[in-house]
Amino acid sequence: SAQLVRYLYGGAGSCYQLGSNKAPRSRAPKSCASAEGAADNILVNALLIGFLESDQIRRRHVASGSNDSLEDFIAKAGERLPMGRMGRAEECADLALFLASERGSYITGCAINMDGGLSKVV
Repeated sequence: SAQLVRYLYGGAGSCYQLGSNKAPRSRAPKSCASAEGAADNILVNALLIGFLESDQIRRRHVASGSNDSLEDFIAKAGERLPMGRMGRAEECADLALFLASERGSYITGCAINMDGGLSKVV
């Protein structure tokens, strides 16, 4: 609720939800009282993250017993995505930092897909 956000952030700041690209999460910014907190400069946004180069893909590489290098394994996994590659954690961090910056101060109530074009939404 907005009261909880005000308590956590002292009446100002940003609230983010990070998670996989699932429909229930895309409704989170609206249910986190983005409009209610906006008057207090509390910004509520969700980053809906798709496939990333991460420890999870590294574990999948080891578990698969593949003879491919990790780089080739990641490249092959990314080929099936519309952008032809997996995302990087740094790209997610860059967007989160932008949203938390002064330049992102008018963005609230958004669920942003970071999945390389996998979601068929605009």
